[in-house]
Amino acid sequence: MKNNDTNNDFISLTAAVRRAKSEGLNLSYAGLRRFVAEGFIPHVPNGSHILVYYPNVANLIKNGVTAEQSRAYQLSRSRS
Repeated sequence: MKNNDTNNDFISLTAAVRRAKSEGLNLSYAGLRRFVAEGFIPHVPNGSHILVYYPNVANLIKNGVTAEQSRAYQLSRSRS
């Protein structure tokens, strides 16, 4: 039964934003897309949709980005 719960947590970006707002988390669609594009939230492409694991989204919004994630992102964006 737990496997079905896990599958229900893989949702589209739009559904993730709706769910976050219903849980009182401040998240916009553009913000979520940026987190996915920058690699802070793993995603699964499914045709024309992008699916994310909602507990990862909620964890990022509640706890923020770790120093290691931020440094890795900054290093990946450097042009030197």
